[in-house]
Amino acid sequence: MARGTLRHWLASDAGIEAPAGLAAFCATPEGIAWLQRALVAAHWCISERGGAGIRVVMEFLEYSGLASFIGASYGTQQAFQAELESHILACADEQREALAREMPHRTLSIAEDETWQDGMRLVAIEPVSNFILVEQCSGDRSPSPSPALGSQCR
Repeated sequence: MARGTLRHWLASDAGIEAPAGLAAFCATPEGIAWLQRALVAAHWCISERGGAGIRVVMEFLEYSGLASFIGASYGTQQAFQAELESHILACADEQREALAREMPHRTLSIAEDETWQDGMRLVAIEPVSNFILVEQCSGDRSPSPSPALGSQCR
């Protein structure tokens, strides 16, 4: 939770623009847990799944009235998003290791494709899961003899 949010809550005349019952609920441990869950859901759905930026999350917090309880500044939400992404990556690493131990070996098909995130990248993907197995930066669509795993374009 951001320090500004906590300072706001602790101020006796915080000027919360919400019904008194809602403000009282959000001051309880259950209310704080609910606000944290709503914030994670907003970042997950808007930024991680929807591909929108932090400013859209900020706009959601303002329009929904949650900005009365959650610090909605860019810096606060950027820090929260960075922490959430680090947790997502850590969870993905744990899941990948756990699932790899139990997964039987199988033959995969590989499809060639390209992406354009930060310049042209030639990729080889597993078409069922759309998992990128190999990628390499390129100026054209000519395949290279030995693409490097996870190479950087810049």
